[in-house]
Amino acid sequence: MKKLPGKCGHWVAHRGIPAHYPDNSLEGLRAVLEAGVGFVEFDIQLTLDGVPLLFHDANMLKATGVDARVGDLTWEQLHLRSLPSLAEVVALLADYPETTVFAEIKTIALRCGVKRAMEAILTTLAPIRGRCVLISFHASLLMRIRECENWPIGWIFETWSETNRRRAKRISPEYLFVNYARIPDGERLFAGPWHWVVYEISDFNLAQYWLQQGAALIETNDLFEMVRRGSDNL
Repeated sequence: MKKLPGKCGHWVAHRGIPAHYPDNSLEGLRAVLEAGVGFVEFDIQLTLDGVPLLFHDANMLKATGVDARVGDLTWEQLHLRSLPSLAEVVALLADYPETTVFAEIKTIALRCGVKRAMEAILTTLAPIRGRCVLISFHASLLMRIRECENWPIGWIFETWSETNRRRAKRISPEYLFVNYARIPDGERLFAGPWHWVVYEISDFNLAQYWLQQGAALIETNDLFEMVRRGSDNL
């Protein structure tokens, strides 16, 4: 694939590129990696037999037609649905050593127990540890990762509140993720020892606004369009 025009430095490819490929798919991830993306994000869940794979939703019905949760079925059953294992994605990423990875651990992945889930996930991610940031909505999980494993972390800031502002300072993550639609009018991205990642944006002008407000990165479903617009404005 032809390299993307312009610079990709501010963009995070959200679950690959859902505007063109199924989200969290090998095809979508490969497309943005081949295009030269600097940052990519995907979601991790665990099968019934403890295999980490990429999937977002709590239920598989919409994506696969199967009315079940990922954790209700074995890897053998799910692999037939073309869901990529985390190991397959890590192997793909080996060919793109310059790409930073945001690996979101879905809360539902912890149903089998935090210790079991984290052992399976961290062991699989070990080959890319130096460029992998573990992210989650689950603040206590991130604090445990920080204390026990010392991985870089990113907290997904679900609710814009003073309580969560104080919690962010306690967690002190490398990255804070926030949905721009949850930021009240007139509020600013507050300073701290982190980089802000604002999601999920597919409008170039809106992306530029949040970059001007202090965001380090913009997470988007259409990386190709964002970079094309950026190249047009150089």
